[in-house]
Amino acid sequence: MDFTHLPGAQIEIEGSAYLSLKSMEGVAYHFDENTLTLELTATPDLLAKTTLNLMPTRHTDVIYPRDRSIFLNYGIDYSAGGDDFVFEGLTLSNELGVRYRDLLLLTDTLYSDSPDDARFVRLNTSLTWDDRQTLRRVIGGDFFALSGELGSRVQMGGLSFSKLYRIDPYFIRYPLFDFSGMASLPSDVELYVDGVRVRSERFAPGEFELRNFQSIGGAQTIEVVVRDALGREQRIVSPFYFTDQILRRGLHEYSYNMGLLRRDFGQESSSYSDLAFSAFHRYGLTDSLNLGLRGEAGDGLTNLGIESAMKTGSVGLLRLEGAGSRSGEDSGAAGFLSYEYYNRRFRGRLALQGFSSGFRTLGDMDATTLRRKLNILAGIGYVTPQLGSFGLDLARSESHNGPERETLTLSWSRRLWKRTYVNATFRQIRENETTHEAGVNLTWYFDRDHSVSGALRRERGASIQVLEARRNTPAGEGTGWNVRGERTQREGSQTYLLNSVAQHNARHAILRGDFSLGRSETLTTEDLRLSLAGALVQIGDTVAPTRPVTDSFALVSIGDAEGVGVYVNGQTSGRTNRRGKVVIPDLSSYYENQISIEDKDIPLDFLMPRVRLNISPPLRSGSCINFPLQKYQAFTGTLNVEDTDGRAPLAYAELSLETQAGPVTFWTGSDGEFYLDSQQVEFDLEAHQGCEALGKVPGAFLPAGVYPLTVKQGGRKFQTEMTIPPVSDQFAELGEIVLQVFSASGSAKRTVTITTPSPSVASAPADQRDTASSARSQPPAKVGNATGPDEPAEPKVYEDSVREPFEEQSQAAIHFPFDRATPVAADMSLLAAVTDSLLAHPEVAVAIEGHTCRLGSESYNNRLGQRRAETLRKYLVETGVAPRRILQLSSHGEHRPLCPETSEDCLRRNRRAVLLLFKVQEN
Repeated sequence: MDFTHLPGAQIEIEGSAYLSLKSMEGVAYHFDENTLTLELTATPDLLAKTTLNLMPTRHTDVIYPRDRSIFLNYGIDYSAGGDDFVFEGLTLSNELGVRYRDLLLLTDTLYSDSPDDARFVRLNTSLTWDDRQTLRRVIGGDFFALSGELGSRVQMGGLSFSKLYRIDPYFIRYPLFDFSGMASLPSDVELYVDGVRVRSERFAPGEFELRNFQSIGGAQTIEVVVRDALGREQRIVSPFYFTDQILRRGLHEYSYNMGLLRRDFGQESSSYSDLAFSAFHRYGLTDSLNLGLRGEAGDGLTNLGIESAMKTGSVGLLRLEGAGSRSGEDSGAAGFLSYEYYNRRFRGRLALQGFSSGFRTLGDMDATTLRRKLNILAGIGYVTPQLGSFGLDLARSESHNGPERETLTLSWSRRLWKRTYVNATFRQIRENETTHEAGVNLTWYFDRDHSVSGALRRERGASIQVLEARRNTPAGEGTGWNVRGERTQREGSQTYLLNSVAQHNARHAILRGDFSLGRSETLTTEDLRLSLAGALVQIGDTVAPTRPVTDSFALVSIGDAEGVGVYVNGQTSGRTNRRGKVVIPDLSSYYENQISIEDKDIPLDFLMPRVRLNISPPLRSGSCINFPLQKYQAFTGTLNVEDTDGRAPLAYAELSLETQAGPVTFWTGSDGEFYLDSQQVEFDLEAHQGCEALGKVPGAFLPAGVYPLTVKQGGRKFQTEMTIPPVSDQFAELGEIVLQVFSASGSAKRTVTITTPSPSVASAPADQRDTASSARSQPPAKVGNATGPDEPAEPKVYEDSVREPFEEQSQAAIHFPFDRATPVAADMSLLAAVTDSLLAHPEVAVAIEGHTCRLGSESYNNRLGQRRAETLRKYLVETGVAPRRILQLSSHGEHRPLCPETSEDCLRRNRRAVLLLFKVQEN
């Protein structure tokens, strides 16, 4: 029980401060002499409030690059038709993007050529600055401006200033569910959404809060269940309407735009007219009410309006807007009303827009533009697990200077069985005359990429049958296609249309072909369209062709490793070239893209500090993503201490080596042997990110030199040095380090380091390799296998309950997947039980041995066994086991198999790390 403050008198007894229970206002107490327990009862205002923030957490290891880059997208489209495939048109398009930190320059052009005309047009040119901290965007140049439901969407050339929450797609701008409650005793609090439990927490007595719970899907029933230690239960039902169409309290959203109106876009390169202004500004007054202003002006027009959005409890969202305009002698007004409600089963929407004849916006100043009069959109839908999804929608539009149109649509869809779906539609259209359309479509998905569908339609007096087969084009390299056949019957005549499309995503471009063949009783038509699209990018030290850059792109560098597979969000994207690089053209800007590499493609003599990175690039940018490879190195040796009684191994000592990357801690074994390799040094991955780091090759983790070494054993501490000789092989033997001690106190009067380099283990003869391997792998005293090193005993299963006293050979075997240093999920509960026992028994120490199966080279398996031992050591330390209680890490590689056979079951049992538990001998 935590108190916010202690309302009582303090007294001092024998120098210690005590609080008088009698003097504490609002606190009652009872002392039970039989059970020696003290019960306190306090008023709620004295108890501390507990707040649980349920806001989704973000990744903490996301890279936010700001590299310089250039891309040039290009597209070539050629079309021909007729019996002789006569030339019909050629289109050349391009888009240039230049990124410098937070600035982006974009410009695109279009050239079209046909037998009748040829034209070159500049489309858009703009300079964009995004501030990811404040979520603001400034655009200079060409842009589109939107001023609200009663405004217009116009293109300008000028300046735009906006608040855009999509710059941070993980920022939650809409209201979330909050709940406050009181617990009189320690209580379990459960959160249910539509009857499904989504969260369970335990709270101490006092007031508690659940804040920022996020869900999806309109109206939902939130139920909070509070169950105290006596089993008493309280249920609170709180309906809530989740919507992203309203701002949270205190948030602003706006866009202010000024410039020259652009005319004839796509036809003229630089046709600008009058100066204009367009803007909207919305504010979250409360979590249920938003207010806003909007307006636009230019070319003699003034148009102003007010808007509001209100969350009506748990029964939907209501929006109201009103606006008035004046242009010359004309004036007018307009109004907008919409209501929406949906939940897990039902959806409903109604939207009304009305405009007077004199109402004008910047978008309809042209005399030929249709002037809106009335727009109605209404719809309801319902979903049942048995019958599927039903929908009824109405759309009606009227204009002051044009025709009326009304469309009534009835739809139904359902999954018939596992991979087969059916949907049917009936539509009535009123425009000058009334027509009816109806259709049914059946689709069968063979798998994720292949499908076949058939459709029957009836529209405007014609009967249409369609059969289509499709293979989806992959996100990375690969081929997709679509074949579609259609027959149309109308008043006794029949026409046939066959269309086939094939697209191949190559490493450097996209090739697409589209062929159509139409045949009727009197006419045959043939159309062919061929296109080529790609990009040329410059990023870092690389200029390379690639597929078109759709949003952002990246240059992934993996040392000099060729042929390494690279994935984006789990989808194959490409493989590295002979320089170890590959361009990824399809990253999503501002989202967290997970880029990973196939570690099996990496040479065995290299370490991979990370195989997965999260990157959030700016808009239309290029980024350099580095997976640096570090050459694996390992050093072995022995540590002895010499005093007046002679020389002896310094067993189970803690060694701390001062390196350029910081201190590295490792341990000696029972014979004073130690093992030190690259994996024990923390790799600074951030220092190797960005284009400036492309040529930065990770050096040896311990370059040749002399390093300070601190040795601790029990109450003794030594200061000495370790000499690392120049080595090029993976393994190096450092020989013997001797600490000379002559004082009775055990402190070192002087230390002498004797380094005897020997050939590396990898290049030594087989008998020498076995000797070196066993020298660093001896188990600690009183833990060895009783059957000897060549016939290891099967580890005893370690139960969840602790055995007292610990046996000399208490063991737990944690298994690993092939070529991995992460335990299998099934053994994590066993590892947790061992950790709980170690935490409960501080007198127990542990040694860790890593083992592998026989697959792979001997040197690689030695390293893999060490990695597995390091994984368990890291787990124990992170869960609270003191590092000093982990007395030894060793690797036996493939040399001590539990099962000598080559069956998969035997290989699986050999992929393990063994935790050896024993009591520490007291001196």
